[in-house]
Amino acid sequence: MSKTESIEIQNSKNAISFYPNPTTTLLYVTNRNKISSLELFDISGRKLKYYARAQESIDVGMCANGVYILKAILTNGEIVEEKIVIKK
Repeated sequence: MSKTESIEIQNSKNAISFYPNPTTTLLYVTNRNKISSLELFDISGRKLKYYARAQESIDVGMCANGVYILKAILTNGEIVEEKIVIKK
């Protein structure tokens, strides 16, 4: 039985989350108004996607199964990196 989780990041005055994790094709973002940009990297550090503005959802359908890093640059300058698992 697979368990779906949400990743929540609590920083000084910021709370953002990415869900579901693991995901298949779409990754949803909460409190995207606190995010100035997002970057998706494969596990070797190669940048796959850049979003100049935070989206309500991120299409990760082009990614193969595996572990990825989602880097969020917040409006206050903080940088948050989270592991995202893609399972199809």
